[in-house]
Amino acid sequence: MSRVPNLSRDDRTMAKRTTSRMKGATGIFLGEDSLVVTTLRRRSVRSRKLESFELAFGPEGPAAALRQLADEGRLAHEVVCGLDPRRIFSITRKLGADEQEREPSELLNRQLTSFEGGVVAAMQAVKLPSGTHHHMVAVQRSTAVELHEVLAERGGGSQRFVPVPVALMHLARRSQRQPRRWHTALRLMPGDEHGVIALCHDDTALAWQLYDSGDRESLLIAVLGLRSHAQDELGMTKLDGMILHAGDDNAALAESLAKRFEIPCLTAPEVRIDAHTMSHALALSGLRPQWEDLDLFSDLRPHGGFRHNFPSRVVPALLLLIAGLSTYLWMEVDTLEIAVAKVNAQIERDAARAGAQVADLTGLHDKRERELNVIHAFVVRRVFWEDYLRELPKVVPNTLNLQRLDGRDAVILKKKSASAVAKLKLFSVTGDVALNARETQPREIAQLTQALQSSELFQSNFPVVEGSNVRLQSGKSGAEATIAVTCKPPKGWVGS
Repeated sequence: MSRVPNLSRDDRTMAKRTTSRMKGATGIFLGEDSLVVTTLRRRSVRSRKLESFELAFGPEGPAAALRQLADEGRLAHEVVCGLDPRRIFSITRKLGADEQEREPSELLNRQLTSFEGGVVAAMQAVKLPSGTHHHMVAVQRSTAVELHEVLAERGGGSQRFVPVPVALMHLARRSQRQPRRWHTALRLMPGDEHGVIALCHDDTALAWQLYDSGDRESLLIAVLGLRSHAQDELGMTKLDGMILHAGDDNAALAESLAKRFEIPCLTAPEVRIDAHTMSHALALSGLRPQWEDLDLFSDLRPHGGFRHNFPSRVVPALLLLIAGLSTYLWMEVDTLEIAVAKVNAQIERDAARAGAQVADLTGLHDKRERELNVIHAFVVRRVFWEDYLRELPKVVPNTLNLQRLDGRDAVILKKKSASAVAKLKLFSVTGDVALNARETQPREIAQLTQALQSSELFQSNFPVVEGSNVRLQSGKSGAEATIAVTCKPPKGWVGS
């Protein structure tokens, strides 16, 4: 295994200055006893490889090797780490109602009891025809913590921990896109020791399976397992096809797979699974937006506060946006003021042409509004005399002959004192009764007064009952008396 050459202090300083001016990414693949590092530089839509090397590490582990690279200025770009696919756990399933708000590591810790010290996990929602599923990946927590601590000490760009099969899927997608009519497909990528088969839906990795290279039976079992997973657990009715990233020389293998599984199988440029290819795929992941990939380091970062959700680099753009909006609003206010001035001038011209002044029109409008308020108050608070007419037969004695009913409501359009208004509201009953020779006071007065005082309807508006104007006179059948009973509002009523 080759080691990265030692650099002098001046060379390290120059490397840091040079790489800091470049927009690129560094992919680090962690093998069993070595690191494979690939650094890419973005050039418009393409990327150029700056360097790729392998660095062995001893019993001290990969942390010491990473610190060496950081000291030599080789980790100034964004760093994307990845582990051997055999050390990554992956599952795609629907979440229950009680699992929606839980962290992915909490969901998987109970299931992955063989991972000593727990796991770190990341989760991504995927919309499938059968509903929304969640793709979760996890690695051993101690490994992720060690890498995160070392990379956080270096400063410079950010760091991510991406599942290698996901990075390989994006690398394969760069070499050959799937047909437009395809939604669900398998991408087969052979390797020296083992190959990787990725189950993808609309270019999103859902699951993957490793198989032994050179073992056709292992390849068939892996394809069958992913197809069963897609149909039985993810609710997919079929696979649209397979893409074999082994070059045109393996057209016979593609044809046999298509015949065996009765789905199309296309050949594509070779994506050979080895340490350098996986490191290159990780570096390409660093050139893509962060939201496109799962990041296992996100489980180790503190929950974002204001500075995280509102990074300082967007402040200039936000200030520029605020300045632009302020200028636009100021111009709109100025335009509206000019429009309002034109409308007021037009109103004055129209009023002068009609022989009236704007002030006179305003006063007339206020007067009519006050009158309308009085009329509205009458409509709302007026007495409904129909109810009292229906109640009257229940309170008038049978021996009383009604001569006159008088109902008045307290409505006036001119200004009056409260007492003047109150006097206008009343209800009076006038009638004739026959008198016996021995009677000096008609008993109907007491009967009518008591009935009015017992009536809930009359007591609600006219609780004060008064008897007056008893006049004696001679009738055709003898002596008669004309009586009048008046009902008034309660004392202190002011016409509200």
